[in-house]
Amino acid sequence: GGSFWDFKYQTADELPVFDTEFGKVGILMCSEVYVPELSRIMALKGAVITLLPAGLWSWQLHDTWRTLLWARSIENLMITATSRNILPGGSGHAIICSPEEILAESRRPGVLTATADLDRLQWLRDTMDHREDNWPWLTKPGIFKQWRRPELYGEIKK
Repeated sequence: GGSFWDFKYQTADELPVFDTEFGKVGILMCSEVYVPELSRIMALKGAVITLLPAGLWSWQLHDTWRTLLWARSIENLMITATSRNILPGGSGHAIICSPEEILAESRRPGVLTATADLDRLQWLRDTMDHREDNWPWLTKPGIFKQWRRPELYGEIKK
């Protein structure tokens, strides 16, 4: 409550993804990172990148913020990227994550960039999970093909 949260939000009934030169991109707002189903839906629609403009205010949440953003990358085999702070003042934490590593992060104002290997991302999505003595990945591949069980997800709709 209060004036800090009094924005003119525009609610939506869809989660579109947009075709770009880099592949499909989805956009979520700030604290929507706490709802993993939203990122999953975008990934299932083909999004390889999810952008999250953010207004992180409290420095106490930096570790949580970092963990959530990287978790969305890992569980959806996508790139996640967030801005430092879209609100005046405050602190913030810009971060760019891949499923295998945090590519870049900063708590300072400015432009944050990173190079993401989108071919590697597609390889992770296409590769079936299997056991090897020398794993060629730093995350779990094949989650869209092997590990999903939509028939068990009915409770999510309630």
